[in-house]
Amino acid sequence: MFNAGEKISQGILAGEQVKLNNAVAEGVRIQRGMNIDLQKENLRLRQELSTERENARKLREAQEEIQYYEELLCKPMHEMARQNGSFRKTYEEQMTIMADWMVSQKAFKELAIEFGFDKGLEPAKVIEMGVKKEIDVICNNNNSSNKTNGNDGDIIPPRREVLLKNNQLKQQMLQSRKQN
Repeated sequence: MFNAGEKISQGILAGEQVKLNNAVAEGVRIQRGMNIDLQKENLRLRQELSTERENARKLREAQEEIQYYEELLCKPMHEMARQNGSFRKTYEEQMTIMADWMVSQKAFKELAIEFGFDKGLEPAKVIEMGVKKEIDVICNNNNSSNKTNGNDGDIIPPRREVLLKNNQLKQQMLQSRKQN
C-alpha cells in the first residue's frame, strides 16, 4: 500500500511538473514576446530621440541664423551692404535714387534762391520761405494740380507728424540764426 500511495504521489507530482513546465514555457514565451516588444519600443524611442536631436540641431542653426540677421539689420545700411553681397546691389540702387533726389532738391533750392535774388530777396529769406512751404506740402495746402502735396504716394502720410516736428525744429534753428 505504501507503494500505491507513493505512485499516486509521483503521478500527482508528475502532473504538477508538467503543469509547471507548461507554465514556465508559457512564461518564457510571454517574456520573449515582451522582450521583442521592448526591443521594438526601444528602437522606436532611439529613432525618435535621434530625430529630436536632429530637429534640435536644426532649430539651433535657425536661431543662430535669425540672430545673425537681427544683428545685421540693426546696423547702418552701408555696413549691411558690406557684409551681405545680395543686399549690396539693392543698397547701391537705393543710394543712386537718393543721390538723384538730393541733386534734384539742391537744384530746385538753387533755382529758388536765384529767382528770389531776381525779386530782391536774400538767400536766407528764400530758405526761410522754403521751410515754411514744407508745412504746406506736408499738410496738403498746395494747389493739387502741382502734384506737390504730401498725400501723394504712401511714404509721407504715415510720417506726417514726425515731418511736422522736424520742420518746427528747422524753423527754430532759422530763428536762432536770425537772432545771432
